[in-house]
Amino acid sequence: MENGAVQIYYGEGHGKTNVAIGSAICAACDGKQAVVIQFLKGKKEPEFLKKLEPEVKFFNFSRAGILFEQLDEESKQEEIMNIKNGFNYAKKVISTGADMVVVLDEMLGLLDLHLISKEELSDMLASRPDDVTVIMTGRVLDDGIREMADEIYYGEGHGKTNVAIGSAICAACDGKQAVVIQFLKGKKEPEFLKKLEPEVKFFNFSRAGILFEQLDEESKQEEIMNIKNGFNYAKKVISTGADMVVVLDEMLGLLDLHLISKEELSDMLASRPDDVTVIMTGRVLDDGIREMADEIYNIASEK
Repeated sequence: MENGAVQIYYGEGHGKTNVAIGSAICAACDGKQAVVIQFLKGKKEPEFLKKLEPEVKFFNFSRAGILFEQLDEESKQEEIMNIKNGFNYAKKVISTGADMVVVLDEMLGLLDLHLISKEELSDMLASRPDDVTVIMTGRVLDDGIREMADEIYYGEGHGKTNVAIGSAICAACDGKQAVVIQFLKGKKEPEFLKKLEPEVKFFNFSRAGILFEQLDEESKQEEIMNIKNGFNYAKKVISTGADMVVVLDEMLGLLDLHLISKEELSDMLASRPDDVTVIMTGRVLDDGIREMADEIYNIASEK
């Protein structure tokens, strides 16, 4: 049994929900149950999310069709009752959970608006079994909440793959096609991922069962051929895509290992149609790559 943790993702930038949802998907791939409870975002029930059940369950106790901050005062009072119901449900899920991940999206927002007290949150987290992970997101992190967390991440947080996968899921919820191509991570094909098709398709051109860095020299040469095939497939998907999101997980790693050149990457991105979004992840960002990006998000751990 793995120990759980209390994780917080905060900051003004976008992407916190994506990393939280991505964490839930990755938990399901590992055979865990995941529950995502969203607050303050208005009533949204994308049909695509139903495909993730029962491994990942989404709950939104909002009854309004718009964001909380856009409601008039009377509607806000009604919505506060719904929020309280959602918080009570979260308490029940956490206290009775086992070997699972619970995402509380915009929980920090409830605290910032004084809809939930620090004491109520503390009591809820105190009821958490050791093998339950609770992930909370929001823009503002009060100093009094920091001591309740085991891990705190600012901006996009850790889990670059989680951010990318979460982005793909959110794209599918918006009716877009999403393709995730993974490099350097070894051959993994969790059965759960098949449930996401055809809206989200995963590709892993690795043939080795371990990480690239763990391979012997001969195996690395074989794997490099597989990586080249994957890169060529990514070029085709990007250049022929329309209104879609393409995730290239650990693309920066290929550059860092000199398996792909900057010129090859530049040519690929130059072929991108205007309505195609390309998301690349990795640990090291070379200065020469920065000018190719429209948006760059750093990974920062505070605790």
